[in-house]
Amino acid sequence: MSDQIDNPFKWTFPNIELAPKEYIIVWASDKNHAADKDKLHINFKIKSGGETVILTSASGAKLNESPAVALATDKSYGRIPNGTGTWTSLDTPAPKTNYSGTSSANPGKISTNELVYSNVNGI
Repeated sequence: MSDQIDNPFKWTFPNIELAPKEYIIVWASDKNHAADKDKLHINFKIKSGGETVILTSASGAKLNESPAVALATDKSYGRIPNGTGTWTSLDTPAPKTNYSGTSSANPGKISTNELVYSNVNGI
């Protein structure tokens, strides 16, 4: 996972297994904690003014990319339906939410479902 196209392996996911349709939250906190899949903190932050986030496979293939958009505090940017639809502004951050609609996501592929750059609720 990275915020730099020329450095796609800036942060590497730990060896964790997710069940089909399971969601995890990855905090862009610059803390670099990866011991628990429920408390993943990457080694960089995402700028609130907008920054692309890239997910890359171990072989170097780009799996997914989120757009660089500016977001207000307590707003998020997500895909409806889950991880496959059009990116849209969401009024309320709702991590791990199954957004309405039918998803055609490949269960063997990781996708970005929602971005929240800054929030005061700690969600």
